[in-house]
Amino acid sequence: MSLFETILNKLIASPILYVRFKKNELEIKHIQSGKSISRKSTIQFSNNRLLIADFEPAEAFMREVTYELLNIKNKKLKPTLPREPFRVCVIKL
Repeated sequence: MSLFETILNKLIASPILYVRFKKNELEIKHIQSGKSISRKSTIQFSNNRLLIADFEPAEAFMREVTYELLNIKNKKLKPTLPREPFRVCVIKL
């Protein structure tokens, strides 16, 4: 593999993140670097029966924490949650 292909693959490669939701809390781990972050939300998105009772605040909070973890200044990237029940999931940007 040439140097150009190696650099191009590194630029294009999406980070792989493990995302774990807890009650009004989020933990994200960046697999490639090993860095992780855990934050509590000021806006409630959980209730007694559902981890994600209010989807929009949960998605916005996940985006905010992801930007913080990856040190992204450009807010045009939009990681999204899979719209299905889950406990732990992998999200590719």
